[in-house]
Amino acid sequence: MIKVKQFIPQKVCLDCRGCCCRYAQKDTIWAPFFMREEILDLVEKNIVPSSLFSGIATQGNEVVRPRLTKYEDSFFCPCFDPKENKCKIYLYRPFDCQLYPFVLSQKDNMVYLAAAENCPYTQEVRAIEATEEYIQYLLGILSSDRFLQLVKKNPDLIQDYGQDVAYLFPLPKLSQVIHASSASHPQR
Repeated sequence: MIKVKQFIPQKVCLDCRGCCCRYAQKDTIWAPFFMREEILDLVEKNIVPSSLFSGIATQGNEVVRPRLTKYEDSFFCPCFDPKENKCKIYLYRPFDCQLYPFVLSQKDNMVYLAAAENCPYTQEVRAIEATEEYIQYLLGILSSDRFLQLVKKNPDLIQDYGQDVAYLFPLPKLSQVIHASSASHPQR
């Protein structure tokens, strides 16, 4: 598994009452993906019960989204406690959550490193100062052979987020991996 250092300071992230982990709709592209090995690791370490992911087909799928749970008028990641406003697996969260507020988005046959525009932290001026250095760090990870192999095995980590993201940098190597994967798996 690949670990990504935190972009948003942990305290800021955990104190946020913003957009991640909570959704207006049950079926949303913003719900996190868990890779099979991340699920197995969480269950093996007794961080979450296996029932959290039961009934979610992982046979043939390398990544899955957990079923969101309803609380009041919203839907939540089942690893999030809406009463406490805390992630139950924060230190062990999946790659998709570690990467946020950055996402891997596909547009016009190209994969991009993009930023979620609805994240409150990315709206703040102080985030801009650290962004350039952090993006260079991410670009190094995202172009590594290890990550390219991970995406080849888990192509659904790349989504089309449409107009809800700021497209930052094209990722040609990742695009090649996705296109090769799509050609060998036409149902994608």
